[in-house]
Amino acid sequence: MKVIVKKTDNPHRGSNFDDFLAEEGSLEKSTARAVEATAYLQRRSVEQGTDRLSPEELEAEIKAVRCGNDDRGV
Repeated sequence: MKVIVKKTDNPHRGSNFDDFLAEEGSLEKSTARAVEATAYLQRRSVEQGTDRLSPEELEAEIKAVRCGNDDRGV
């Protein structure tokens, strides 16, 4: 998963947080936890009826993101 960040001319701006996590050796673990947490919240939203996705559509989206085949343009 690649995050695109706009560069600014602000001299006080630090490095990318993903770069920091990669240097610390925890980028993969942090990314996996974030994906799982998001999947949990999305499932809960579908179960409560507060989301417009069906459970099947949600599972297809989660599978696409996990496999790196996310073509939603996000």
